[in-house]
Formats: sequence, structure tokens, C-alpha cells
Amino acid sequence: KRGERAIQLFCVIDEDGLLIKRAGFRCRGDIATIASASLIAALIEGKTVDEALGVSVADLKRELGKMPADRVTRPYLAVEAVRAMVGDFFLRQGRDLAWLDANLACDEFGVNCSMCEHCSLRDQRVSLRFGK
Repeated sequence: KRGERAIQLFCVIDEDGLLIKRAGFRCRGDIATIASASLIAALIEGKTVDEALGVSVADLKRELGKMPADRVTRPYLAVEAVRAMVGDFFLRQGRDLAWLDANLACDEFGVNCSMCEHCSLRDQRVSLRFGK
């Protein structure tokens, strides 16, 4: 979520091979938000979880083409949504905070995930770090 914009990804993951069989989205915001959500859902479908996490903002920007200067944050929001979706999947599988921090580390441009309001997994990390 960022202001009035939000992207939520849904997927079906094969638990054996960690393959994303199907992906979809729900979002609110402008056309750039919708385009970013639609593109990320299409790009991650058929990929493994690790491959999906490897989809970068640069990949989305290349596919989306030139965007107005006030809309360039939308691909970042879509990439964060993938991290949140994968993090949620692994939390439901019983992974702990140490595993989450090692495998889905905080954004290198952000502050500690428990303090950063833009971290997609902030609420889950705070709950795990400070008790439920």
C-alpha cells in the first residue's frame, strides 16, 4: 500500500516444486497501478518462487515503457506485492522470522523492516519480532 494505491496478489503455488501455477491481482489506484499489477501477475505465472522474486523493477519498467514522472513508483509497488505474497506463503508454511529475514531480507534502500512503513511484510515481521 502507498497512499491511495494498493496491489494484492493471489496465487496457487505447487508446494513440492514451489511453482506458481496461477496468479491474479486485486488493486486500487490509477491506470499505472493497474498496469503494473496486471504485468507482474502475468510475469510470475509459471515461474518458481525464486524466479518470481527475481523479477525486478527494471523488468517491469522495460515492459511498461515510458511512464509519467509522477507514476514511476507503481512498478516498485508491484515488486513489493510479490515479496508480500511469497512472504505470506512461507509464513503460512510455518517459517519463522530468522528464515524470513535470511530469505526475504529488507529492501536495501529501506530502514529496518520493523520500522519501515513501506515494507510489504512489515506487519508480519513486527508480529513475529515483538510477539503475537
